[in-house]
Amino acid sequence: MLLILLIVGLPFISADRCSSVPPSLWCSSKELSKECGFEDLCDRYHTATHNQRINITVLIEALCPDCQRFIVDELYPNVYKNFAGFVNIEFVPYGNAKVVNGTIQCQHGPEECSINRFESCLIDSVQTQEQYVPLIYCIENNLRSKIPFDKASAKCFRTLSVSEDIQRLIQSCLVSRLGERLQEKAAKQTANVWPDKHRAVPWVVINGISLESEQMMMDHLPYLICNLNYSSIAQMLLILLLVGLSFVSADRCSSVPPSLWCSSKELSKECGFEDLCNRYHTATHNQRINITVLMEALCPGCQHFIVDELYPNIYKNFAGFVNIEFVPYGNAKIVNGTIQCQHGAEECAINRFESCLIDSVQTQEQYVPLIYCIESNLRSEVPFDKASAKCFRTLAVDEDTQRLIQSCLVSRLGEELQEKAAKRTESVWPDKHRHVPWVVINGVSLESEQSLMDHLPYLICEWYTGDKQIPYCRSEEKKKYKMMSLNV
Repeated sequence: MLLILLIVGLPFISADRCSSVPPSLWCSSKELSKECGFEDLCDRYHTATHNQRINITVLIEALCPDCQRFIVDELYPNVYKNFAGFVNIEFVPYGNAKVVNGTIQCQHGPEECSINRFESCLIDSVQTQEQYVPLIYCIENNLRSKIPFDKASAKCFRTLSVSEDIQRLIQSCLVSRLGERLQEKAAKQTANVWPDKHRAVPWVVINGISLESEQMMMDHLPYLICNLNYSSIAQMLLILLLVGLSFVSADRCSSVPPSLWCSSKELSKECGFEDLCNRYHTATHNQRINITVLMEALCPGCQHFIVDELYPNIYKNFAGFVNIEFVPYGNAKIVNGTIQCQHGAEECAINRFESCLIDSVQTQEQYVPLIYCIESNLRSEVPFDKASAKCFRTLAVDEDTQRLIQSCLVSRLGEELQEKAAKRTESVWPDKHRHVPWVVINGVSLESEQSLMDHLPYLICEWYTGDKQIPYCRSEEKKKYKMMSLNV
């Protein structure tokens, strides 16, 4: 789960703000890494990975339906087409094959063995990814459409203008000892991934780092990348680290992305992360994730986030594993002792109302549905008085609580709560908020992580370190593995 919280900066509650910072965030801020003792490791990582391409190795087998889906629908159009100059994509066509009595036996029969060998020869013959990635994509796309292999390969050779010399090289490889050696090499590479052995295909390995926990993120690479403020390679990598995409390096430890540092005991021990990871796991084990949302009542972006993302996807699926806190102040300013709100006086009044509501009911089981209901109605342009009355009726808010809220509104308490919200908003660390909504996790506020707010469910599943798996995450994992071709 920790891997995911990094995206939006979602740490756990802890008296020591450093011990509960998710590994994904350790190198996201110089101020944070220096204060928390990550600086040397982060410097090593940044030195090893600066301006280096990401090495993405994909373990596949030619007739695996989900391999075809991943290559055709995800890897080629969304990763290769958008990031060809920043990634090295390697295919290993072997998958779940086994060697029985000296002969390779493939999961989908002899035809798959033949095509695996063909694809190994193709890759070896053309060598550059600018040639073999489009060819593998074309062939797998045609096979997925039930076009016989001979016709599929001939069609792709024509479409992509593969020269006769290259075609002869491929055919020579197929009928020679070279074809066998390439499949033996693929078998060895598949068997030796580290630290986690592959359990299914497709299986993504990044710079020699194979982690089962990261396979769930394969289909979300395009969303993570597209939501990134892509102004530099370094920023792109901050996002890719979520799914384990590291850079090429002779030292496999120096190029492991921070998000993966605590994902494997074997890895953390070998690479020198063990003490920091133990500190982190001790602080966060079985602890809820504290998600603080800086917002303002009439902000369309805040309404979208609360109504479409936070309530249905986070609160409804993770209520027992997160603490959600709203800070209704946002981009307001204090001018001559008076709070002035971005969307006018009405927003100031509703911000104060929501602060009083939260203070009066106190538990998230009460205030989260109420804030969701009010913001949903405001987004639908229902006047605030009608919206709040409707939500009180719908959620059966008792008269005593309603009186507490009204008393707060007209008293000094209402002012104090807004002053507290102002102070809280201004003092987030290490990065100041630049807009709303803004997500802060256990006191860690990072501008680089805000673009990934809409992908919190996947992050939470990656980061949680409790004794029991979150039911939502278990369900999503089952769906994923149901689609994948398992190694049994």
